[in-house]
Amino acid sequence: MKSRAIHEDEWIAELTRLSQRNDKGLTTSEWGAKLGRTPEHVRGLLRKAQAMGWLVIGERTGTNLRGRACNFQVYSIVKPKGRRR
Repeated sequence: MKSRAIHEDEWIAELTRLSQRNDKGLTTSEWGAKLGRTPEHVRGLLRKAQAMGWLVIGERTGTNLRGRACNFQVYSIVKPKGRRR
């Protein structure tokens, strides 16, 4: 089976679809697990989404491996609404 390159509109559509399922956002590791990609690859996709104005950055409080509460950055992809004139 021949592989093909994923076009920008395809990955942004997939990130948007996954964002709609979790309005609190996902960490880079969670995005990686959902997309089957490494966190490094996901960070590249998130940078592209940010450059397009589609990235929403938030925080989630969770527990680290030591059992301490800490904040994690989470990311959502939201298509900007059209501008009114």
